[in-house]
Amino acid sequence: MLAACTTWAAAAPPSIDIPEWTPCAHEGQTCYTPGPAQVRFGGGGRHSEPKNTVGNIECSIANFGDPARRVPKVCEYKLGWARGMPHPVREADTGGWIDCANEGEVCRFRGTRLVRFGADGAYYYRREEREIRCTVDEFGDPVRRVPKQCQFKRSDQDRDGNGGRDREDSRQDERRDNRAAVSESRDQQRPDHPANRWAPCASEGETCRVSEPTTVRFGLDNAFNYRQVEKDAFCTSYLFGDPVPGMKKRCEANTVPIDRIVARRPAPNEIPPMDDRLWDDCGREGQLCDFRGSKHVRFGANGVFKVDFATNGVRCAEVNFGGDPARGQAKRCSIYRP
Repeated sequence: MLAACTTWAAAAPPSIDIPEWTPCAHEGQTCYTPGPAQVRFGGGGRHSEPKNTVGNIECSIANFGDPARRVPKVCEYKLGWARGMPHPVREADTGGWIDCANEGEVCRFRGTRLVRFGADGAYYYRREEREIRCTVDEFGDPVRRVPKQCQFKRSDQDRDGNGGRDREDSRQDERRDNRAAVSESRDQQRPDHPANRWAPCASEGETCRVSEPTTVRFGLDNAFNYRQVEKDAFCTSYLFGDPVPGMKKRCEANTVPIDRIVARRPAPNEIPPMDDRLWDDCGREGQLCDFRGSKHVRFGANGVFKVDFATNGVRCAEVNFGGDPARGQAKRCSIYRP
């Protein structure tokens, strides 16, 4: 006797179309791109000739001319440089910075200083006391295959006018740095100074390519998992976990440089960099991640995380983070510390 067999075909998930040109800034703002890209400026169907950029460009008439008079304009980017157009050159900003070590050496200084590591205008930053090894392991690699160096930020030596560097000078330096941090914290609340600018970089199943280390998120709508990506990443549930099972997802890269995010301190509704060196472990899954004040906390395993902003501690469990970023794996919580 033959049994009748019925085959059920699963409905194909809807596709997500990533536009050829992606909006990145309004006129007067800065356009940040996740890698080498062409940027055009305009509105009402009229645009300037694209310009090649390597990370950011001011979205202004001064930069592009005015292709659409009396029309609100925006900048849009398309990944990859245009052939036959000049490639951008990064200019190093050396004002107030003192050379202290070549790559592989130790940078030494007195007190606590802001130290940067890089070359050709591309730097990662750390605030350290007395010394730090000038290596990719310590800072990350802001510009690949180029010899790099460390520099520390010069500070005025005698702030209180007593003729020498002393404890009061250090206190005044600290107060100055705190005022700068408050100012930068206020900047982050402005719409043109966010810690996150998410740019689509791949549909599910494709490769997301970035030109420098950054955070990439994978998901849909308001459900995302986050991972630190150094260069290329396959936009798949295997690598990122599955925040929205059964739905077609996408990858988006944060185009704001990591050092800028660290300096400005992300707002409660923003996502800090996922670089492990910026996070302190606070507990295993099921335990209490205990701290005082309000902090960003991440929950996950093997480089894939969900992020929450919590006050005075949080239980390290998926119910508090909106899902499980790494199913079947032992997860931990950590606190963002800069």
